[in-house]
Amino acid sequence: MKTADPRRRPKRFPSWHRRVGAALSIPLLLLAVTGLLLNHADDLGLSRRGVPWPWLANWYGMDPGPLRAFRTRTHWVMEIDGSLYLDGRPVAEEAGRLYGALEEGPWLVAAAGGDLLLLEADSGVLAEVLRPGDGLPEPAHGLGRDRRGVLVRGGDHAWRPDADWLEWQPATPDSATWQTPQPPPPALAAGVRREALARMLNWERLLLDLHSARLLSRAGPWLTDLAGLGMALLAASGLWGWMRRHRARRAAQATGRTPRRIVPRDDVRGEDARGVP
Repeated sequence: MKTADPRRRPKRFPSWHRRVGAALSIPLLLLAVTGLLLNHADDLGLSRRGVPWPWLANWYGMDPGPLRAFRTRTHWVMEIDGSLYLDGRPVAEEAGRLYGALEEGPWLVAAAGGDLLLLEADSGVLAEVLRPGDGLPEPAHGLGRDRRGVLVRGGDHAWRPDADWLEWQPATPDSATWQTPQPPPPALAAGVRREALARMLNWERLLLDLHSARLLSRAGPWLTDLAGLGMALLAASGLWGWMRRHRARRAAQATGRTPRRIVPRDDVRGEDARGVP
């Protein structure tokens, strides 16, 4: 009886196993890299570092809201999503809604979120924050001037500070001019909006969404499920293949025969092409 050549009876399992493993290599690599980074998110400060790609924030559907801007003698002070910008440069986060800004002596004063922020006019460095009950008689909701100097508008009153912004006196405005928002230069406004979008999306959130594939919207979790099923199938089939080889090896050792080598289909084709009998 003619014995079939084992090389002419290729097994589909090894070739199929390799193809599935190759298809899952990229998801597995992505899971490994993002998981490693997320494990050290606090050390790397990922929650405090914004992603510098505004288009990605747009992909998330993020909108920082309207931009408010006030013109001083030499600067533009702007606020978007509660963050304060001086000439396009961020100077204070979570400052709140901007009600006005002006320059007085060495200070650039901004009324935001009910507080008064004192910045150095030359450098834009935040020097001090005056809050209601702590250097400010009541929440500040506007800034202006009259013939006697600077005015701060509270709830129903106007207040006049001294030169050091330490003492306050109720004021009756005399022909006061209160500040109102103005449209900033388009290029400056676009830059601030890009910066705000980048700050809304941090690296930790992006890596979490990449790790769970939620960046791909509704299809992401399904792809993650498929990758998980594929990995489980690889593990189960790999264990099954190992058990088959182990049993064949033990049987061969018991009978003193050499176990038959299982040749993948691709390897058989390669041997045929090389003229292996």
